[in-house]
Amino acid sequence: MKTMKKALSVLLSVVMVFSMTVTAFAAETAAVLEFVTSNSAPQVGDEFTVSLNVTSNTGFNAFDIHLTYDENVVEFLGFETTYDEDAGEDVLVSDFVAGSLVSYNNTDAKISLARTNNSTKTGTLFTAKFKAVAEGDAKIAYNTDTFNMTNGDGEAVVSTVGTDAISTLAVVAAPAETYTVTLTEGTGYTIAATGDAGEVEKGGSFEFSVTVAEGDNLLHIPVINSGKKEDGTYEYSHLFEKLQPKIKNADISVIGQETVFAGKEAGYSGYPLFNSPSDMGISLYNEGFDIVLHASNHVMDKTAKGIENTLLFWENYPEMKVLGINKNEEEKNEIDIIEVKGKKIAVLNYTYGTNGIPVPDDKKYLVNYIDENKICKDVTFSEIKADFTVAFMHWGTEYSLKPDSFQKELAQKMCFWGVDLIIGSHPHVIEPVEWIEAQNGNKMLVYYSLGNFVSRQLEAKNHLGADA
Repeated sequence: MKTMKKALSVLLSVVMVFSMTVTAFAAETAAVLEFVTSNSAPQVGDEFTVSLNVTSNTGFNAFDIHLTYDENVVEFLGFETTYDEDAGEDVLVSDFVAGSLVSYNNTDAKISLARTNNSTKTGTLFTAKFKAVAEGDAKIAYNTDTFNMTNGDGEAVVSTVGTDAISTLAVVAAPAETYTVTLTEGTGYTIAATGDAGEVEKGGSFEFSVTVAEGDNLLHIPVINSGKKEDGTYEYSHLFEKLQPKIKNADISVIGQETVFAGKEAGYSGYPLFNSPSDMGISLYNEGFDIVLHASNHVMDKTAKGIENTLLFWENYPEMKVLGINKNEEEKNEIDIIEVKGKKIAVLNYTYGTNGIPVPDDKKYLVNYIDENKICKDVTFSEIKADFTVAFMHWGTEYSLKPDSFQKELAQKMCFWGVDLIIGSHPHVIEPVEWIEAQNGNKMLVYYSLGNFVSRQLEAKNHLGADA
């Protein structure tokens, strides 16, 4: 655990920019050419420039130069040289009068200039812009197909052909992306917790038990009907009897309720657009769950009204902490913090999407989507106010027994930001559990997916579920 201040900054990595030169000497020292790059160790995604400068010059009147490079490592973005006679005496190309540009090819990286009068200026012949696209040696070089030079009296002395290159310009992998965030009191983030909500001094350790039947609680029609009673109501204690008294005895018991309680009038339904009896919610409360997670890809199955009716139902059970859906913008900006054994635990819940069903433009607050800027801000605030941060993530690839690249990359970022524990759902199968460590030394335990808790999916791998 780290000691956090009221204003917390997660700082971007800073890459120093270096210049590297390779000098080419023309015959009879008519001109000295210097090859310069703005960044000797660009990272993937960086843009940088390469310039050819004349540092010593007894005279020349034409050149024809072709840049070469490894197109698998860098992308040529074009020449940046400005052919402006008023650009300044230190810019060599300003000495080339209008109409003297023979060719200027931004596709093949070729440039040719000619001049009727001898030039003895020094300065930049051209500047080319590149973007690093992959790891490896960029192999940037220039070939002077022709470089016509003169002596001080303007008499031609040599027409040279030559090549030179930046000996090594290695593109390296970019570090994991980070964000700069500064949060202070009054930024719109509030505490949803009782008791002292002041600054928390991190440090020490504590133990608490968490029971998470967080593998998807996915109510297909056969599951719905399994709880139907003679009077037409529903009751689902039979689904949890094997987990008792573990659920009731845990310090925190959490369940991922993937389907909404839109109401009987909307019609109870299974796949693909789920709507479950709110009697399931009553059972969850009676079984002793403390937190219910609603951020899932099926949360918009019955449109915004389904979410709003679900929230109305939960108002009857204020002791239940409802995560992932919100009744207004203010609630979306609340960070839920619970107290366990005198310690504060921040609990967060996000989903990757809602199966293409958008929330209304005027109700964007309804669902907590995975948004890296939002998550980073939430975690930063949680780190200031809580001792421990848990994120429940609805993510991943369905039926995949291993985490995908999106899960792995986001987990690394969340570890860097300060999350202590991730518990995942959505793939409907169990995925691995591992400890990961971020570049700043933060460590985090991640359960990529706990599989299903209850469903009617028929493959053997879908019948396995886990708790954390």
